[in-house]
Amino acid sequence: LKAAERAITIMMFKLEGQLIARNHDFQMESRRLLHHIDFRSSYARLGDGRCLLDALVDALPASAAALARLVQHAAPVGGSALLARVLAAATTSTDSAALVALAVELVERGADTFGRLAGDTTAVHLAAGLGAAPLLAALLERGGDANARDARGRMPLHFALKAELAQAVASARVLIRH
Repeated sequence: LKAAERAITIMMFKLEGQLIARNHDFQMESRRLLHHIDFRSSYARLGDGRCLLDALVDALPASAAALARLVQHAAPVGGSALLARVLAAATTSTDSAALVALAVELVERGADTFGRLAGDTTAVHLAAGLGAAPLLAALLERGGDANARDARGRMPLHFALKAELAQAVASARVLIRH
């Protein structure tokens, strides 16, 4: 099934590229993606050399839908603290639910659950702070550390207490169980 999804994606990129090339008045040259894909590494690179995935994460929350589509089409999801970066964007977004759903998708597809942001904040800290108890449980089941400390010595439980009461209680229960 993944091979079929990849083939369909390549065909879609090829057709879109041809359509854009024929219609310069669309002013969509930046959307021609096929020539940016490195088929040996399975990464798409932008003109500035950045990986498409990293560029979309840097543009969160505005790029959440595009990032979700890329992940659904079997983009590599490991490395560069991708999961933690998505959750960090969720902490400042007005639509954190969409980013938490994306984080769940990333975890299910094998994203690195151990990546840390500046300040040693982990995905477990951020999920607890968002009150996302099901995501938090999934992270802990995959080896996340309920007792991890960030650079300021704070544990995920400290972050959980910042969430709304019902979510804080649910997250605290998950953390205590582990």
